[in-house]
Amino acid sequence: MATKSKKTRKKGIARITLAGQPKKHSNFHQDDVRIEEELERHHLEQLMYWFHVHQPTSSEDDSDRRLSPSAAAAASPFSIVAPSFRQRTRRRRAGMLTLSEFSDVLTKVIGTDIQEKQVESFFNKLDTASDGYVDWNEFCTYMLMQFRERDFVQTLRLLPFQSEAKIKHIVPNKQEPTVKIVCIDSPAKIITISKEGSMCVWSPSLHLEKSYRINGTDGPQQQQQQSKRRVREWVTDAVHLGNCHRLAIASTGRDIRFYDVTTADQYYEELQLYGLSDVAVSLNYWFDEKVPGSQSLLLFGDDRGAVHVLYFSKPLRQLFAVPFGKKGEETQRIYFPDLKFHTEFVSHVRLEATFVDPIRRLIYLPENSYVALCTSHSKYSMVLAAVDNKNKSYVFSLSKGVDCFDYSRSLNVLATGSSDRMVRLWNAYVITRPVAVLVGHNTNVIDVKIIESRAIVISYSREAVVKVWDMKEYVCLQTIAVKFPNSHLGRLPDYGPFPMATTHSLFPKSVLVTANDYVAMLKLGQVNDPVFSSTPLTHKTQLCGAVYNACLRQVVTAADDSSIGVWDATTGEKQMLYTGAHGREEITALTLDDTGRRLITGARNGTIKVWNVQNGHNLHQLEAVDDTEVSGIVCVPEKKSILVVGWSRKIALYNDTEPDNLLLRANTDWKGGHLHNDDILSAAVCPPALLATASYDGEILVWFLETEVLFKKLRKTRPIRTSARISAMTGIPQRASRPNSRHRNIQKPLDGQASPVDKLLFLPRRAEAKQSEAAILVSSEAGTLRWWSVFGQKTEIGENQRLSVSVSVSLSVCLRLCLSLYTRFASCASVFFNSKLSLE
Repeated sequence: MATKSKKTRKKGIARITLAGQPKKHSNFHQDDVRIEEELERHHLEQLMYWFHVHQPTSSEDDSDRRLSPSAAAAASPFSIVAPSFRQRTRRRRAGMLTLSEFSDVLTKVIGTDIQEKQVESFFNKLDTASDGYVDWNEFCTYMLMQFRERDFVQTLRLLPFQSEAKIKHIVPNKQEPTVKIVCIDSPAKIITISKEGSMCVWSPSLHLEKSYRINGTDGPQQQQQQSKRRVREWVTDAVHLGNCHRLAIASTGRDIRFYDVTTADQYYEELQLYGLSDVAVSLNYWFDEKVPGSQSLLLFGDDRGAVHVLYFSKPLRQLFAVPFGKKGEETQRIYFPDLKFHTEFVSHVRLEATFVDPIRRLIYLPENSYVALCTSHSKYSMVLAAVDNKNKSYVFSLSKGVDCFDYSRSLNVLATGSSDRMVRLWNAYVITRPVAVLVGHNTNVIDVKIIESRAIVISYSREAVVKVWDMKEYVCLQTIAVKFPNSHLGRLPDYGPFPMATTHSLFPKSVLVTANDYVAMLKLGQVNDPVFSSTPLTHKTQLCGAVYNACLRQVVTAADDSSIGVWDATTGEKQMLYTGAHGREEITALTLDDTGRRLITGARNGTIKVWNVQNGHNLHQLEAVDDTEVSGIVCVPEKKSILVVGWSRKIALYNDTEPDNLLLRANTDWKGGHLHNDDILSAAVCPPALLATASYDGEILVWFLETEVLFKKLRKTRPIRTSARISAMTGIPQRASRPNSRHRNIQKPLDGQASPVDKLLFLPRRAEAKQSEAAILVSSEAGTLRWWSVFGQKTEIGENQRLSVSVSVSLSVCLRLCLSLYTRFASCASVFFNSKLSLE
């Protein structure tokens, strides 16, 4: 019978007595379930209690701490366990649990369904000191790091903008603000139009391609007419006619100009509709994307509050009845009152409802033939009016009017922004009150956009601040202050009436904002895209290598941006990411020690560092032999040393028996001498006796580890080059200029010369037999795999030339993963290197 929960006090700690048996978790029978992910708050409270009340026994039993290396190896012939020769021990105190004690505590707290291998894996991750004990501090440190990494990954997924804004100066604007940004889908172009009539065409990456002048100021006749005018014409709005590939631009000269944007080479003015009754200050165009040749609508609102609609019946053929062009005239001019003679192609309708203030924006709603518009009037702030003048209108009233809005048909949401610094979300047909009011801007909201695919609203204020709002939770996800160069402290930039736009055909989708004569591009994150979702990427740049940690069941990867990632080999989830491991230098080599607790990395500048793989602490820094690239790092437990090779052409050893020494000195007194005449690119160890090194000139040498003397030359070096002779005479290495061998696309050796050896790999099981005809060493050389025999007279056994260079570069890591993980995790290599490997 279950007892009631009680709480008693002992040394200031609340003791919790469980009511009945602990609740069992049915998920622990699955191999891919991690204990740390199943722990809840009440579990942590109980674990804290057991850690604090734990008292060690008087006689410490080492067998209770952990299996000895020999016992572990005997129990599992495939396990990779080696004695730790530099293990730092702690004196056992209260609260330090062994593996068996920790297993008993988890069973009491969670239940009896926990598998032994899950507990052992969790214990190994917690034991950062590698002494066989786990205390409460280690437990909390590990859990906090896991929660922090999980929150960081989740935040990255939620953040729409994951990169800084790309800012460009629009020089042709001549310090005038940009009125409108128009995004063209085919071909993908971005067009900016200034107030004075400067039209700039940009590539999708914001590279200025061309610039034009509007208002016909290029020709001598137009310049003479322009000089007679007392008031200069300003551009008010522009819109792209997607189905007929035209660009409509309205100006204060009471006209609308139509530009042909069919070709990317040249844009030219085709039509000019002049003599409008009032100035068109806002434009909108709609056509049926399924039937582009059907009737399309061009709507424009004027400065007196009227809405006009132009119905184009044959937009793909021509917009107006008058044939294009006349002799001696490039642009066809059409007088607006004469549209009654163009009824075959176009008809004009003016809505009955008029408003006092200018129409700031308008959007056509095809599902019910309504037009949504906004004004600065307090009574007619936002209006949904029927185009046919038959259905009723919906009027939204705000004290300070509405300056901008956007509408989403699929979400049925209307987003508005005004000078009261608030963003409001409305149901399009409920005028009484908004669904949500989003507060956070310090200045007027001058533009809003709805991104339907992400269910977010992006708002832009006068202080050049972009905010992203979640439409489900109504919270601010991200705030970005765009740092335009001409923005001064205390002075707000100048903006056009339409300072923000979104791209449609580009991926990832981008948001463009303007201020003064600058434009900035913010790229949205790559999510829910079928192309990128099928190819997961572990790093932002190219990978230089990966190693498998058999002790912690993890895969450690390193990239050229000096970042190191730790991944769970069972679930594929990222557990930790270290950035800036070697500053800005590329990581060129990495390996794990025999215990799987330390990671050793080398960089292009010759620096070598030792890390605690569980928490990312920098334990040691190895003295650099030279300021050249480190290409190979090998742990040698038999010599209690770390062996390093690289472009210095030397074999260096570091004493690894002093755990408290932060700087380890290099020992370059290799007894067999430094026999390589070119840069060493790879090294491999076959425990307990052999070491193989390979260089750029194709030379492969096999050494005795114990005596450090040469055992065999598997391949003779090619003839000494002139640079090598100079190096031998002067003692100064002469290196040819060449790219990093890890990232070259092709490597063709000269006639009579061997290919550089990218990687070496011993097959230790074959080496134990010492068969003279067996291949125990594999080399990867510019797309060719070669098998070598070390103990026989015939050294080269065979080759395979069917692999590409990109696959051969990562072959060593792929084979190491296969040997460590067996066939179960062989596919990990193709995931981490974004390539597939098949051997026939």
